[in-house]
Amino acid sequence: MVHHWIGTVLIPGVTLDRTIGLVQDYERYPDVYAPDVRASAIRSREGDRFEVYLRLYTKKVLTWVADTEHSVEFVPVGDTRMHVPSRSTRILEIEHPDTPRERAKPEGDDRGFAWRLNNYCSFEERDEGHPHAVRVDHPHPGHPVPPRRPSGRSSPACPARS
Repeated sequence: MVHHWIGTVLIPGVTLDRTIGLVQDYERYPDVYAPDVRASAIRSREGDRFEVYLRLYTKKVLTWVADTEHSVEFVPVGDTRMHVPSRSTRILEIEHPDTPRERAKPEGDDRGFAWRLNNYCSFEERDEGHPHAVRVDHPHPGHPVPPRRPSGRSSPACPARS
């Protein structure tokens, strides 16, 4: 099954720089996006290219926990826009998380909930009757969590909170 989610969010009162600063603050993801992100780290950074680690958690009918790695690039499009493609490079489902029996299942020998977690965001600073506003266009195929949850939080793959 392939999931496609598309959404647009208008964030009044923030600049593009401030929004991108939050998106690039991967170390804070467990605080900002709990309980969906349990751990995070920047594995490497070269300019606007990041290799990041996220431990993702979701519980619907079943619980799914995975250690994931992503290649993320921040591509400026003029002075007021930023395109941010994020592509998973590794997804390992975790069996018995947070217990002494915790282990990563071998690639290809899991329950098959997520084969790819690719995400393509565009951020645009606009004048929408506010001093600053950022619009986030958020399609992300293959992501197990919708971009906007009833709580009003956005997904960790394309964060839009300020």
